[in-house]
Amino acid sequence: RYGPSCKKCNCTKNGICDEGISGEGTCFCREGWIGKYCETRSAVKPVCSPKCDKNAVCRNDSTCECNPHYEGDGRKCTVVDSCKNNNGGCHQHATCIQRGINVTCTCQSEYEGDGYVCSPIDRCVDGRNGGCSEHAICINIGPNKRRCECKEGFRGDGMQCLVNAKPPVDRCLEMNLCHTNAFCIDLHFQDTTAGVFHLQSTSGKNKFTFEGATAACNVEGATLASFEQLATAQQFGFHLCIVGWMIDKKAGYPTTHSNPNCGSNKIGIIDYGVRTNLSELWDAYCFREQDVQCVCKEGFVGDGYSCNGNLME
Repeated sequence: RYGPSCKKCNCTKNGICDEGISGEGTCFCREGWIGKYCETRSAVKPVCSPKCDKNAVCRNDSTCECNPHYEGDGRKCTVVDSCKNNNGGCHQHATCIQRGINVTCTCQSEYEGDGYVCSPIDRCVDGRNGGCSEHAICINIGPNKRRCECKEGFRGDGMQCLVNAKPPVDRCLEMNLCHTNAFCIDLHFQDTTAGVFHLQSTSGKNKFTFEGATAACNVEGATLASFEQLATAQQFGFHLCIVGWMIDKKAGYPTTHSNPNCGSNKIGIIDYGVRTNLSELWDAYCFREQDVQCVCKEGFVGDGYSCNGNLME
């Protein structure tokens, strides 16, 4: 086949076709054969003296002609550097490598194809959203390049997109159960880490198995925090470069600013994923929803839900 339209060569087995995308389809006849398609045997065997190069053939007029991919006067033939001419027929975004007379075309790393035709790689159509989060939009910005942007309602670097956390509601404003002569304080509303806290074993750092972390949180009147709860705390400013257990057998830690020594400059939840070895030793991230606290105003006594007397009178 030859030419951009990949036409069929018509040479007989006695000829070599000038094939390839840049070929013209002409036939180079082997010694002793003539004709447009090398279909006719010569009546007289040609004789050349001195002898032709081993990479040449003797023609009927006793001249020597170098074989395809060779150049010279026929008495001496050397290999043509095909890669110097039109990149050896390779695509402009391909690398041409020649070994002997054979040329190999390989698309550059940002392109894909057979080397003769190379198309820019679109990472966004690789079936994996270009490596972006499932909650992100993959944007093609060039050959083998993409940008990940979190969808509306999410935040992050595009590789990890966390749901935008809703700040807790002050329950004292919604439903104040305290006495009229008491102050209502929603401790959960005022908690800057949305109920999440870091817990370390009394034996030191990284001493909890998953089972141990679960039990330690329970002792504190809490449970292991979920990934979502830790993500909410992170959005409220919780930063701690210490790996801890989470519920569902996960581990990780929250970061709010770039640090090469903490999460490799990533911001979000450094997610270690589900751990198969539950005997690994980490700290723990617990969650406890704080209570509404009622405190009697100055001059009154009681538990806040009931406040009696004005001691100031």
